[in-house]
Amino acid sequence: MKAVIQYLDQFNTWSTEKMEMILNKLHPVKKTLSLLLFLLSLNWLYYYVGIYNYLEVRPSSIHSSAQCQRASIALNYYEVDMNFFQPRLQKYTDGGGVTGVEFPILYYLDALAYKIFGFNEAIARAISLSIVSLGFFFFFLLARKLLNNSLMALAVVGSAAFSPVLLFYSPNFMPDAPSMALVLVAWFNFFRYREGRKQKYLNYFFMFSALAALIKVVALMSPIVLLCLAVLDKMGFFKKTEPQPLFPKVYPVIIGVGLVVLVVFAWYFYADHLAWIHQNETFSMRPIPGEPGTFKQLLEYLQGVWLFQYYSYESYVLMISSLVVMIIFHKFVSRLLFSITLFLFLGNVCFVYLFLNQFIHHDYYIISILPLIFFLFLTLADTINTLANRYFVALRFIFLVIVFFNMKEAVLNCRLNYEYRYSNKIYYTTYDHRPYFDLEKRLREAGIKRDDITISGFDDTFCSTLYLMNQVGWPIHSWESVSEIKDMLGHPKSKYLILNDTARFNQLLPNDLDKHILFSHRGLIVYKLKDK
Repeated sequence: MKAVIQYLDQFNTWSTEKMEMILNKLHPVKKTLSLLLFLLSLNWLYYYVGIYNYLEVRPSSIHSSAQCQRASIALNYYEVDMNFFQPRLQKYTDGGGVTGVEFPILYYLDALAYKIFGFNEAIARAISLSIVSLGFFFFFLLARKLLNNSLMALAVVGSAAFSPVLLFYSPNFMPDAPSMALVLVAWFNFFRYREGRKQKYLNYFFMFSALAALIKVVALMSPIVLLCLAVLDKMGFFKKTEPQPLFPKVYPVIIGVGLVVLVVFAWYFYADHLAWIHQNETFSMRPIPGEPGTFKQLLEYLQGVWLFQYYSYESYVLMISSLVVMIIFHKFVSRLLFSITLFLFLGNVCFVYLFLNQFIHHDYYIISILPLIFFLFLTLADTINTLANRYFVALRFIFLVIVFFNMKEAVLNCRLNYEYRYSNKIYYTTYDHRPYFDLEKRLREAGIKRDDITISGFDDTFCSTLYLMNQVGWPIHSWESVSEIKDMLGHPKSKYLILNDTARFNQLLPNDLDKHILFSHRGLIVYKLKDK
């Protein structure tokens, strides 16, 4: 009997070693399969929502004005001057349209791609979408590492990424979604640093945080959150959950955060100065907190317009459920993940207050808040994982089933919203500049050069119609006085006038321009101005 027991014990040891050997060999295969699963899922998402169908669509739909402003910077790098530090727009000024803007690295990349492949706005959309996809990918790697479960990691990323607003602005000309993606990449590097305390990963965190904040200043929140974590670490808050201090030395964190803040503020100071000296203040460089009653107005807009364009009803239920689970099972919540989530929440409260006015009319401002949602769902999944390991393994399965049905409704909401934003219905509530989409070819055939100063009426944006027809000049806004319009027409360099509403123009300023008509195009009338 003793010999049998000894034999069984030896067999058990041998089989365990063999099993570990097999699992170690399968580990790379498992990793590869999980990455393949992620990439296939992401590709399916883009296909199902309809993103691939609209990559070649010109700037349009909601906030086409802001889209055209950014796209105009890329186009002017390509057409006029590749001087990185002199971003410019289509609007004519004595300074050649030079203006101050957030760090224009995205627009510069677009321009470089235009130089190589030729001008095609689909390239700019693809670059933006690629950066956002990279953010999703790195957060998936982060979640997979923490949870040791690819399906749960996929559920975390999907639950946070299934935002109609986020998916609309991912393949776009705006900087918000790429900036948010770089924040996610930065946090991936922080958790890599946490594994072995290698300084290079902390440096990567600061590098990606700086780049994200240069593109969108609110991303400064992440390095500040890291500084708060360093303070808590110094106080011993993470002793129970971390085998060693998060930051063996605090001064590298202080220096890193200080450098990021310095670099970011230096650029925005330069951009503000650039706009001022060229008298071309186009982009908001300062907070706009709002006035008494603004918060009430924001709530009305959220309820009536934006709420379900941010996320679906089911996603909000999951967010609330996450908070409830974290409160009930607070003893099992990761202190580190909870701290990051909490500090991001507090930072976002400050951000919303400082830009309260912008949140009313600009749906894309919510995108900068979304790292909070990614960490909220990651904290929930980590808590479920801990409970499953200790008490009830089937909790993971239950979690995945619940999240699957949640995501099913969320992705359908994304698809419907995406279709609406590119449908004809959207033009009842926003600018319709579609007649200008293919006007440039007609202008060049008529001998009109890009730098021939052109007046475009009526256009209540900064330079949308000018950008879409690739002309330098001025827009006539609906609020422009007769004397201001006369000044534009009488400017020595004004050569052409393009109108989309001749009746309105004639009522404001009776004229005899009919004899100077060059051609018409999709309801637009192109005039050559007198004596030019």
